[in-house]
Amino acid sequence: MFVDSSHSLGRYLTEIESAYAINLFVQVGVVIISFTITLFQAATVSFNMETYHYFGFAISQFVHIFFLTVQGQFVINLQDSIYIKTYETCWYRGNVKTQALFVMIQRRNLTPPQLTAGGLIELNLDTFAEVVKVCVSYCTVLRST
Repeated sequence: MFVDSSHSLGRYLTEIESAYAINLFVQVGVVIISFTITLFQAATVSFNMETYHYFGFAISQFVHIFFLTVQGQFVINLQDSIYIKTYETCWYRGNVKTQALFVMIQRRNLTPPQLTAGGLIELNLDTFAEVVKVCVSYCTVLRST
């Protein structure tokens, strides 16, 4: 049961990446650029009604980045739950063949499949935090020049 779900998850991710690799990469790149520009514009205008438009747009881009990256985190969480469930079973009470299968499941789960954008950017919550930090850093650099 666990091996089949882990194997099918890997095949599913391969299909997603083969179909959407360039799309996800372009989306992440465009959102980084647009989020940086929006933050820069919001930081440079005087506080008026236009500022609310920039902040609203920045929040929507922030949410967009979150939803792009959280998909990969769901994959990681699913893989972790499979690992934990197999670890917590009473595998030692089964016969030798069953014990060997549990060892194979554990070994397979040591290298979980990753959802990436273009094969370059892993999509997870760590990436989300890094992307937001990069956007704020770029905005700071733009503002200082």
